[in-house]
Amino acid sequence: MKRIKDLKIGFRLNFFLGLTIAVLLTALGFYIVNKEKNKILEDTDIRMTEQVQDLSELIENQISLNQNKVNSDIKVAHHYFYTLGDLTETTETVNYLAINQSSNSSSSVKVPKWEINGIQVQKNTEIVYKLQELTNSTA
Repeated sequence: MKRIKDLKIGFRLNFFLGLTIAVLLTALGFYIVNKEKNKILEDTDIRMTEQVQDLSELIENQISLNQNKVNSDIKVAHHYFYTLGDLTETTETVNYLAINQSSNSSSSVKVPKWEINGIQVQKNTEIVYKLQELTNSTA
């Protein structure tokens, strides 16, 4: 094999200059790719943060709107109950099966019977349907 000194000067210059340019272009390529990758990650993080903030604001607005609706419906129900008459609690009791939502255990409970103008309030679907009609809400 020929030694480098034995090669023509033009070939040696072309070889080393070509090798130097190839190394520089490769290094520059790696640098640009790494820089662009970091920029893309940074831009993605910024956009994701903005989207999370937008979603957070949307959820807060929905909660506020729902709370306003609930407050309004409570006022309607309050007014409706007072227009029906006075609520009285009798000595009679009504039996219910109460279920603990945490443990799913059930037990029988007795609560006093409530009446408005002699009509039992518990298990009275007319009141529920009328409130649903007035508020356009469901339980």
